[in-house]
Amino acid sequence: MKRTAVFILVVGLLVCAFAQQNNYNPWAKLLKNAPDMTITARNTSTQKDGAVSVLSQKVYISKGKMRSDLSLISTTEKNYDPAKDPMFPYSVISDAASAKAYMIIHSKKGYAEMNLKDTGGELAADYVEERKLLGEEKVGKWDCKKYNVKSYLKSSPQTRSERTVWESKKDGIPVKVEMQDAQAKVVFLVEDIRFGAVSASLFELPAGYKKAASFMALFMEGLMPAEETQKTNETEPSGDDTDKDALEGMDMLKKLIGK
Repeated sequence: MKRTAVFILVVGLLVCAFAQQNNYNPWAKLLKNAPDMTITARNTSTQKDGAVSVLSQKVYISKGKMRSDLSLISTTEKNYDPAKDPMFPYSVISDAASAKAYMIIHSKKGYAEMNLKDTGGELAADYVEERKLLGEEKVGKWDCKKYNVKSYLKSSPQTRSERTVWESKKDGIPVKVEMQDAQAKVVFLVEDIRFGAVSASLFELPAGYKKAASFMALFMEGLMPAEETQKTNETEPSGDDTDKDALEGMDMLKKLIGK
């Protein structure tokens, strides 16, 4: 489950970083040109052992800002208690004007900050995306164009990843995305899109939450002993400091962005 959490979390962060920087990502056009909207979606992860985890997702977009809230709905993973998961629910807030994003883990009442100007800009300069139109399909109530999308970093061709994306023909909104690796298949599916004013308060950090030293320090808190968490606050985690699931999740991060 922790590996699935890292996968969803990393995808959320990358969407924020990419969306703020360039028009190669459909979310970029959405943030720059779209009116206020609220998107309700569902993420389903099917692991190689057959375990299925389902997460609900709300995406709020307004005036160059985006917030994504994720909560665990259900899982068939054995010996897993969702109520004790230190990860869910969590939120990601990004702001084009300040070029910053914030990862918020509500159970820990903490957040971490990421500079998108440095991260997103560096990724954008190195990022290559190849899109192939596969045809047209209807997804829910949306008429879509279906694409096979392959992406990689010019400096690290081995980071190549592949996904299938269904984009609304009307406004280019990605209403379905499928990604898969050797461990799991993840499907993002939009269930509803509502246009209308989005409260500015949604893009503010919760009062009383503490800032972590880094994204990894925030995430690893509660996944390893207290003394090891302290090390993570001081330095980047090494293979000896993290558990196997978290390391596998970081491998996924390297595969996606080569870092």
